[in-house]
Amino acid sequence: MLQDHPTIEDLEGFLQDASRRGHSARNAKVLRHLLADCRACHGRLEAAGWPKSRLERLVYLPGGMQEGESGFQQAGTSNAYNYDRAFARVEQAVEEFLTVAPPPALSPEQLLKELDQVRHESRFTLVEEDERFATPQLVQPLIERSHGARYTDPETMLHWASLARSISAHASVESMGSAGRLADLRALAWSQYGTALRVAGRLRDAEEAMVT
Repeated sequence: MLQDHPTIEDLEGFLQDASRRGHSARNAKVLRHLLADCRACHGRLEAAGWPKSRLERLVYLPGGMQEGESGFQQAGTSNAYNYDRAFARVEQAVEEFLTVAPPPALSPEQLLKELDQVRHESRFTLVEEDERFATPQLVQPLIERSHGARYTDPETMLHWASLARSISAHASVESMGSAGRLADLRALAWSQYGTALRVAGRLRDAEEAMVT
């Protein structure tokens, strides 16, 4: 049975700013009581204008919660909370990011050497039309090239970032190993592209790229 209930000041402080430093012990106590469906604490919060439905959105994870006559209960059980769904989603995400991508037909070094041998303005046509360049392993080296030019040549920085973004858009889930890894790669490419636009002074375009 729960004892040592948090005070109304503890509850109000938790609701107003749970992230403030120095209050981890208070936050842990409050959460422990709320997750255990402590009637005394729920009663205090309801009196302060926090009904059960509002507390559910604040404290409980989505899925499986239902409000009954005696408070929140996990559907089909007597427990007040269930983390199974959250754990399953974490496991799925970790599994995706640990998936090993199949080796490309050509190494990134070979593809970079071929890019270096064509004219600056012809590189975009090459990566857009040649399937060999739809290689996700090529994106990170191009991002690194772009990053390396940030202090010396904004246009070169933007050039390599644009190529990285284009290649990431043409890469497939199969070539990256999982949808999660591919989405992460595309986000990195768009982030570098937005940064390069900002360095080049194209602030409106940079903002749109970051939103993307």
